[in-house]
Amino acid sequence: PVAPIRAGVAPGLLGVAPIRAGANPRYVRPGAIVTLSPVIQHTGEMPGGSLTVFVYTGADGSFSLVEDDGETLAYQIAGSGTRSTHFMWSDRDRKLSWRASGGFACARCYSQATFVAISSAGRVTSSHTLGGNGSVTL
Repeated sequence: PVAPIRAGVAPGLLGVAPIRAGANPRYVRPGAIVTLSPVIQHTGEMPGGSLTVFVYTGADGSFSLVEDDGETLAYQIAGSGTRSTHFMWSDRDRKLSWRASGGFACARCYSQATFVAISSAGRVTSSHTLGGNGSVTL
């Protein structure tokens, strides 16, 4: 869980919000895209399946997620050993788009994503399939 933030504060100024004891607040820039997955000890535990993508509204932003098999050096061969998913957030349109590239596919690559837009008004959540190109309005 992500601690509540106070978005929409002028650049360079910190917002003040009550944080409960034991919380782990995150300080992020507007437009930040942060991906979270289950904790693993080694690449053999890569779960594939679902990825959670948090978008902190307030500005445009982008992020690239690169996946490989976690076992070989195939990632060193351009375009064949990795899959890159580039996420782009348009704050004006409140739209998150993604584009996947690369010739790599595996059973442990992320195939689903839960997108969470966080703003001063609260959260908006939507789930979609990854692996190709797509977009969602949050």
